[in-house]
Amino acid sequence: MASVKLSQEKREQLQELQERMMELSNKQKQTVFQKQQKEKEKRQNVFSLHEIGELPDQTKTYKAVGKMFVLRPKTELEDELIAANDSLDADVASLQKSNEYFESKLAEVQGGLRDLIGSAVGNQSK
Repeated sequence: MASVKLSQEKREQLQELQERMMELSNKQKQTVFQKQQKEKEKRQNVFSLHEIGELPDQTKTYKAVGKMFVLRPKTELEDELIAANDSLDADVASLQKSNEYFESKLAEVQGGLRDLIGSAVGNQSK
């Protein structure tokens, strides 16, 4: 395969696009990880809510606070879990939008890289 010689300007553009692509890729991976964590937390909350829901109303329930447990009314724990799930739903939706944004920006940068490399190869063959 013949090597392609790039002008200094093209090399700088290529390096800039590669750095941008790596940055966007890292942010996108981080967003996916955060979304997975939020979804996991929501599944745990749903499971806890289901288990608490099966208990009689007069059952003593406790909430973990650091290394200790605090007595809390069952209805209060249920309300907290429901509110936490609503918040997690909003967070997941926001992270999904961020993920889509990063994916579209990655596609743009990849297109720019293809164009830059294509133009360099096209100029080299002339």
